[in-house]
Amino acid sequence: MTMNGPKLCKNLVAATGLPTVPVENELARLLGEAGLDPSRVTLEELREMMANYLQDIMLSINELGLLDYNSEVGA
Repeated sequence: MTMNGPKLCKNLVAATGLPTVPVENELARLLGEAGLDPSRVTLEELREMMANYLQDIMLSINELGLLDYNSEVGA
């Protein structure tokens, strides 16, 4: 059985181990920016959204000089 929508979002929030309210707020913001309906979001849509989110974070960290991404990945 495929999980989607609110149950999927709830499980994602719980799996972070972080305080619930800030994670729920950030997830709602990201879903809205991606044009995804939280009541119908699928696992694949959530994966793609989170991959983009993580890539954006890594680029921001690299731009700030907090991490030399190229040396970390052996490039």
